Amino acid sequence: MPEEVGLQAWGPLARRRRVCFGAGVLGSAAVAARLFNQTLPAEIPAFLGLSLVLLFFLLFAWVSWGTWTGVAGFILLRGRRRNAPPSPPIGPSEKRGRAAIVYPICHEDTERTFAGLEATYRSLAKAAGPGTVDFYVLSDSRDPAVCIEEETAWARLRNTIGGSIYYRRRRAPSGGKAENIADFCRRWGRLYRYMVVLDADSVMAGSTIVRLVELMDAHPDAGIIQTVPVPVNRQSLFARISQFASRLYGPMYAAGMHYWQLGDGVYWGHNAIVRIEPFMAHCGLPRLPGTSQLSGQIMSHDFVEAALIRRAGWTIWMAHDLEGSYEEIPPTIPDYLKRDRRWCRGNLQHARLLALAGLSAGHRLHFLFGICTYAIGLLWMLFLAGEMAVTAANRDLEGPWILSASQGPFHGPWAIVLLVTMAAMLLVPKVLAFTLVAARADTVRLFGGRARCTLSVFLEMLASALVAPIVMVSFSWFVISILAGARVRWSTQSRHDHAMAWREASRRQAGPTIVGIVWAAVAAGIRFPITTEWLTPILIGLLLAIPITAYSSTAALGDLARRWRLFLTPEESKPPEVLRHLRRTLRNASRRSDVAPLPSDPFARTIVDPYVNAHQVWQMMMQTRDGNEGAVTLVRKVLEGDPRQLDEEEKAALLQDPQSLASLHLAVWTAPVPIARKWWTSGLGGSAASRQASGDVTS
Repeated sequence: MPEEVGLQAWGPLARRRRVCFGAGVLGSAAVAARLFNQTLPAEIPAFLGLSLVLLFFLLFAWVSWGTWTGVAGFILLRGRRRNAPPSPPIGPSEKRGRAAIVYPICHEDTERTFAGLEATYRSLAKAAGPGTVDFYVLSDSRDPAVCIEEETAWARLRNTIGGSIYYRRRRAPSGGKAENIADFCRRWGRLYRYMVVLDADSVMAGSTIVRLVELMDAHPDAGIIQTVPVPVNRQSLFARISQFASRLYGPMYAAGMHYWQLGDGVYWGHNAIVRIEPFMAHCGLPRLPGTSQLSGQIMSHDFVEAALIRRAGWTIWMAHDLEGSYEEIPPTIPDYLKRDRRWCRGNLQHARLLALAGLSAGHRLHFLFGICTYAIGLLWMLFLAGEMAVTAANRDLEGPWILSASQGPFHGPWAIVLLVTMAAMLLVPKVLAFTLVAARADTVRLFGGRARCTLSVFLEMLASALVAPIVMVSFSWFVISILAGARVRWSTQSRHDHAMAWREASRRQAGPTIVGIVWAAVAAGIRFPITTEWLTPILIGLLLAIPITAYSSTAALGDLARRWRLFLTPEESKPPEVLRHLRRTLRNASRRSDVAPLPSDPFARTIVDPYVNAHQVWQMMMQTRDGNEGAVTLVRKVLEGDPRQLDEEEKAALLQDPQSLASLHLAVWTAPVPIARKWWTSGLGGSAASRQASGDVTS
């Protein structure tokens, strides 16, 4: 809340701001649509002209929304007006509400998950003392080998740092992340007032967690406070550019979103603190009736949970100026699009909830904007197709129809004004964000200095222009295929930098490339010199989709940019302690694996790694299992043949029999080199495939 406004008075302020904000967005779009209408040739059919004007209005309103969001954020940050819940000092730590930190995971990178947990735990222990908050790892993993890996990592961490760190794996992992957290609330929610929800790739400074608890204690009507996580740690060129853009422009956009949201804030499902009692009482998710892809389990559950808790009278705030919240992002364009395909289905489902009784206006807008994020690509495609139809119908013009003087003496000049305005609407927010950073010498230095930061901004805009057509075509296909009934499942997000081979890039980007080729051919057939003037930026991005994807996925180019001090972020130039600890932990683990290399496959590692094997044998013995005669047969089968020949049921049988595990471990370590080599090489392959196939319950 603004300092000058009481906690209960934000509603009228929000309404006034939304009216002003909406007037700016819709007014800009209306003026631009009027100008665009003046550029249309008189000879085109009325229906085509009306359709183009309507599409242009919607598209310009979308661009205008982003522009005015940036302007509002610039004004707030420039004026140092926080517009967040006031945060008076809180008393001693024992007066704070008790909190739990929950990590819902499913087939994630175990080493990275527990390294992030350790970094967060140590930072919190330093900020508030050990034992202040309990940590829960909530696993929905199904692969037995992955489950053993998680249990072993948890036991190792408990032995290393102690503390209240708990691990729970659901026996029947249905319902995805939303049901995983709901299960935690039913079992242990009554023990805590708050929960801080983190993803497997999240890291949060201890001081940030303490501050979140203080804010919730200070404002008993707050149901959720969402931080703005900063993307970190990725090294591919694509990820570095994305991290730079998010870090440079993100704070201003977050402040702008908060300008009109206030207590109707957004919830992204992670890096946020939630008041458990109202969450349990009001955030049970319904299953949408029907059989289409817009039915069944709600995939983008976080927006819906926020809307439901707000409907019950609790407020939701975005702590846009609270630092110390971090996450990791997909390292390649296909990984980014894979994640967004899941989000696309979830956001399209929200169309069925727009008319739900009792929702606040702010959360209806959240639903609408989420839908538009993916539908806007299809609208762009339709608009450009309409423009080509106008070109085809006016081949007799001596120049581009949009600059033709056939409609009157002001037709060409107004068209130029329109094009300049469109460019300005896209560029102004980035210029304003850069101005905020460049105004402070200590801040801009962390972005590489003024000269390198300026060059980085220019290159980021160029990269965005190349990638935008790929995203446009992909999002359009997502919407069409989902509405046509194509199945979309949750799957584990890639969290490692990996250079994408050209063959893989060709397979992933075949669609956008084919669209670009067909589009260029049609444009050439209509009137090549005219059409390509306006389609060139789009066609370049589509025709070069494969090399753009392949080159941008490489960490080598990302490292080259780093050495040239391009796309630097403050978290890289001057990393906070929690990130330094995370990197040290991962670096030490990498050194251990270099000294004593172990199989990459979790099943093989359970057999080979002495610590993991001993832990699982002990676990099985504690459950007083009798020997399994079938498992003995499997041991012989594996030792005499090849571990790859085991199916998942056979692997599970071996992993649950302590005698077989122990005998296999001894046999591998004492076997002749040719036999032992099978366990250290190739990663077995099959288990990795099953991990990917069964990762449909994470988000």
